[in-house]
Parts: sequence; C-alpha cells; structure tokens
Amino acid sequence: MMNKETFFLGKTNVTIENPVSYYPKTVNEEEIQRFLEKSSESYDNSFRELAEASSAFYELEKKLNSLEVQKEKVNQYLEVTAIKKIVKDTGISRTTIAYLKSGKRAIESTRLGVFEILVKYSNGLEKA
Repeated sequence: MMNKETFFLGKTNVTIENPVSYYPKTVNEEEIQRFLEKSSESYDNSFRELAEASSAFYELEKKLNSLEVQKEKVNQYLEVTAIKKIVKDTGISRTTIAYLKSGKRAIESTRLGVFEILVKYSNGLEKA
C-alpha cells in the first residue's frame, strides 16, 4: 500500500509518497502494524503542513503579483529613473515616459504593452 498526494507549491507541482514497505523484514506483525500507523500519522501531519505552506505561499504570491502592487512598482521605477535611461532601456517613446513621469498620463491609461515592459524593468526582470 502506498499513499500519494499531489499539490502545488507556488507554480511547482509536488507529489509526496508514504512508502510503507521500508520496515525491517525481521519484525513481527504487531511491530509492522505499529510502524504503519506511526508512518501514516507522520505522513498525514507532514502533508497537512506542506498543504498549509503551499496555501500561504499562493496567497502571498497573489498579493505580490496584484495589479495594484505592479502599478506601485512601475510608479516608483518612473520616479527614481531618468527619462533618458528608461527610453534607452525600454524602447518606449520619450513622450510617453515624460507624460507618465509628470502625471499627465496615468498608468491605467497607457497601452498594455507599455505597461508590461515597465513592469518587467521595475521588477528587475529586464536589464539594460
């Protein structure tokens, strides 16, 4: 008998197994049963802890990747980075960057492609 559980930890699919065939061959039936019960209990506890950690990680990941957080990061990037550098690094027009930096254009009203590029740079995913 082998118990197997699969779940996601972030974007990674994790499978854990409870192998019940690892007990010594020289033990009696009572010791085997006791081993299986303890093994199963330990397995259940471990799986429950991993599932809780996975759930917490998923919730954190959702918050960190939310649109509001990404807009905040882009605005911070625009604040601290010179127009010339942003234009050179991203290929976005000087006018667009100047309007975003000055507040004449809101992040919400920019094209999706422009926002996506700015998100990548503001998160350090793209390097100059």
